Amino acid sequence: MTVTITYVCDKCGEVEMDSDQFWKVGVTIQNYRNHHHGSSQKHEQQWCRKCVEAAHLLPPQQHKQQHIELPEPPTLEDLVREIAREEISDAAQS
Repeated sequence: MTVTITYVCDKCGEVEMDSDQFWKVGVTIQNYRNHHHGSSQKHEQQWCRKCVEAAHLLPPQQHKQQHIELPEPPTLEDLVREIAREEISDAAQS
């Protein structure tokens, strides 16, 4: 027998299978003078990561970086040419 648990965001209704992407978001309302008597109201909901990020309660998740092709490094000859051009340019300006 297999048990499958699905998590539903109370804010947007998104369904997930992974509880690691859900957070309990809550607000407690309590009278300042009666805080010792337990007269408080607690409101909690389960929110998905997208909703928690949208409320600025968590920093945006770093998504897997896309593979970016870097340009070929210059050859030794290209570097020598560039240095020679710079030296010639500096000498002509002097």
